[in-house]
Amino acid sequence: MRQINGYELIVIVDTREKKSGVIKYLEDNNIKYVVEKLAVGDYSLYLKKVGEVGSIHLGNRFAIERKSSVDEIVQNVVRKEYRARFEAELEHSASLSCRLELFI
Repeated sequence: MRQINGYELIVIVDTREKKSGVIKYLEDNNIKYVVEKLAVGDYSLYLKKVGEVGSIHLGNRFAIERKSSVDEIVQNVVRKEYRARFEAELEHSASLSCRLELFI
């Protein structure tokens, strides 16, 4: 169990992220996760107070956008058909006041 300041960390994996290999990594390393649709990003966290009922869902406050390579991020910035979708993701994140971290 991963903990920080008395909270258990549970990774939220977006439903569209099933083929990335991250789920296998989480399972191989006994890291708890749930799969659910996120408004922005590919990953976020639940913080569950150890020994108590309920949790804090960080999905609209903090998210990680995963890019598999530098080539993918370059395509997202340079190629018109990908750029519009990438910009929409950034704008949607800003509209929610959600901190979106880019992980390459």
